Amino acid sequence: MAIAHGRNVILTGRGMAAPLGVVSASSNLFSLLGVKPQLGRAFLPEEDDGEEATTVILSDGVWQQRFGGDPSVLGQSLTLSGQLYTIVGVMPPDFALGNEVIPTVASVKNADLLLPLPLNAEAMSQQGDENYNVVGRLKEGATVE
Repeated sequence: MAIAHGRNVILTGRGMAAPLGVVSASSNLFSLLGVKPQLGRAFLPEEDDGEEATTVILSDGVWQQRFGGDPSVLGQSLTLSGQLYTIVGVMPPDFALGNEVIPTVASVKNADLLLPLPLNAEAMSQQGDENYNVVGRLKEGATVE
């Protein structure tokens, strides 16, 4: 099982400011979905313990549109709603995550960016009344019933 939360942010410092959909997720979401970044890495388990997210994974679309598909994007900084993040990965072109995959991921139609979701007690208490989504995978051969 994994946990995710969707929201929108403003990307600044890379051309014109733009609103983007963000999904914050526990580090095990990628292995649960059976997907790996095409470039860089997924989130590390220790990023679930941080006080706030400091790393970001780009969708292929954002990577192509804002960075021209440059593979040297890893390690560069990105400013989202005034907070600085370090780019650690880029998802494959066919990766989609948003309200079409997880129907209640806020108003995020598709994740342009992915952030780690700190799961320690202090970080979770600062989230307020946010809606979280739990994602699970059934064991092979199991049915929903």
